Amino acid sequence: MENRVVVSIDFGTTYSGFAYAHKINNEIITNDTWPDQIGPLKTNTALQYDKNFKNVEKWGFPALAKKPKKSKGKSKNQTASKPVEHFKLHLSNIPDNEKPVLPKGINYKKAITDYLKCMGKLIKETIAARWPNVRFMEQVSIILTVPTGFSDQAKAIMRECIYEAGLINVKSSEKLQFITEPEAAAVYCMKVLKEHNLDTVGTNFLIVDCGNSTVDLTTWHGPISAMFLIGGFSESKYLQKRIREEFSSKVKNSNISVPSQPVVASLRGALEYGLNMKKIKTRRLLRLQIVRHILTVYPFLGANNYHKSYIVKLEDRITIGTIGTIGSRWYLINDTFPHDLTN
Repeated sequence: MENRVVVSIDFGTTYSGFAYAHKINNEIITNDTWPDQIGPLKTNTALQYDKNFKNVEKWGFPALAKKPKKSKGKSKNQTASKPVEHFKLHLSNIPDNEKPVLPKGINYKKAITDYLKCMGKLIKETIAARWPNVRFMEQVSIILTVPTGFSDQAKAIMRECIYEAGLINVKSSEKLQFITEPEAAAVYCMKVLKEHNLDTVGTNFLIVDCGNSTVDLTTWHGPISAMFLIGGFSESKYLQKRIREEFSSKVKNSNISVPSQPVVASLRGALEYGLNMKKIKTRRLLRLQIVRHILTVYPFLGANNYHKSYIVKLEDRITIGTIGTIGSRWYLINDTFPHDLTN
């Protein structure tokens, strides 16, 4: 049965969210209604289990909102149950000793599956409320964003967890597709380029992921036509000011901007991809080979600014090129750096 609705899911280490759209009108809706929350575009990637760590009692923000009670008969430092977080890190390639320790009886696959089952229930309820005649298993496709470094094994585990969570009815279903976070962000930012008539051949643009990751690379080569700030910290006026002070002279016409809803740029880009996936796949209009870790910016906040230091990763440099097709002009996004850019 033909897909009628597309759902994109950003399953993050700390926060997660989803967006959806019907293929008839392509209106992208980012979910902002969560358990005990209305307004945020993402909720916490956290679970609160019962005292035996068998059943989920709360998920998302509520899992962290209430401090666990002390269990009778246990020492002061022991609690009946505490929230389970950061379990996605078990799919990364970081050393095992840096991965979070999970409670006895909980492995990371169970935690991921349980979280996706909770989110999946909300997704199904949301789709059913908006389009009652849509059959979820038959007519809804899912696009899941994943980090660039995710291995095939990690993707296979995510597919297994999504299947076990009841979001697809066959483990190998083509109704589940993956897209990397930088690719999804690039698809989203391409719309802004078109709005500013910058979607021409040879255009270079940078995507700045304003998160907590850091790198030690400090330079780029070639002219940059636009810079986009995305991520939760990108809406900081202080950060925007520092970025413009440092890089306005290096970006053509000082085209440094924050797209709408930057915290969910990858999520919305993934949905754009899902809505046009068939065209992109069959005609190969878009191929993304992202160069990561181009620049690091250090806008340190002083003691009067929450006593924190934020480090911003300028993550991806993308060049628009062409692939030939008669009577039309399509765009190929490709790798522009064959060499190392480290200092």
